[in-house]
Amino acid sequence: MTKKEEVKLLEELKKGNEEALATIFKLWRRDVFKSARSIVDNDQDAMDIQQLVFITLWERRERLKIADLRTYLQAAARNMALNHLKKGKNDLAKLQKISIQQDVIQSPPEYGELPQNPSAENKLMTALDQMPERRASIFKQVIFEGKTLQMVADSEQIEVSTVRSHLQKAGAQLRELLKKKS
Repeated sequence: MTKKEEVKLLEELKKGNEEALATIFKLWRRDVFKSARSIVDNDQDAMDIQQLVFITLWERRERLKIADLRTYLQAAARNMALNHLKKGKNDLAKLQKISIQQDVIQSPPEYGELPQNPSAENKLMTALDQMPERRASIFKQVIFEGKTLQMVADSEQIEVSTVRSHLQKAGAQLRELLKKKS
């Protein structure tokens, strides 16, 4: 990508063009993942950080001053990975909440919001009823009640990694169940 094309892409991003964000993601997602993965100890955390980098880019798009997008994204990934290690693995609860909500609902809502479509909500609740009780309970606590992974782990008397695993499995199971119903 030429510098001129990159500048144009950043201008479109600042205007709120979601296609510009999608293009940036497609072009640099692997570099961002590799930067994060070189610091954190597993692929899932690196993928979470990768998503967080692009979510943060979108949220801060209007006030960013970026000279080189690739360098910026890699540095952001490294910094977020280091912060992740400092704060512990529990600080990604918000990211997981957003990520799971977007994965579950076919037409993505605004970040952090559940769909206002009663049909989609009914499908979601029906799908939740079809999964194991504990998995559904953990999913509901994080997504609907806004609890952190640590809070859920404490209340369920399980490890945070187990909560994270239940959320990942719930998201995958919901996607499958919702695909079948569509």
